Amino acid sequence: MSNLQKLQKLINHGSCSYFVMFLFCGFSLLCGVAIEGSRSIPKSSGTAEQLGKAVVADRQGILMEYALSNPTMSETERQSTLVEPVLGVLRNYSAQGYLVIDALKDESGAYFVSALPIQTKDITGELRNAVEQAIRDTSKNKSLN
Repeated sequence: MSNLQKLQKLINHGSCSYFVMFLFCGFSLLCGVAIEGSRSIPKSSGTAEQLGKAVVADRQGILMEYALSNPTMSETERQSTLVEPVLGVLRNYSAQGYLVIDALKDESGAYFVSALPIQTKDITGELRNAVEQAIRDTSKNKSLN
């Protein structure tokens, strides 16, 4: 028996050849990869509509700004006048179905986020207003006492 005959016998073993089974397995693998790839990559260019509504906020910047401007605040005062109002605004947007992106902002106003949807709304101003309102309420309560 020659080497060619041995090779043919190996390839054409049984009622279904190994070569046909190899092709079938390769085809199945390619189909699976193609189907999975089509699920994970959006086909349209309008990804903002697919992702839904998104808001971005510089939470750490707001907290740092007011914590540094009021260094005499106690930990409980910081929690009630800084952290709770900010978390309230973030929870409010999250409850409305927004994707809340907590980002960092530099002095020139540029965000440090890898990617943002097209229709992202900046709510940093609302965080600032919530903290300022809480500070006004706290100082008003202190002046009444």
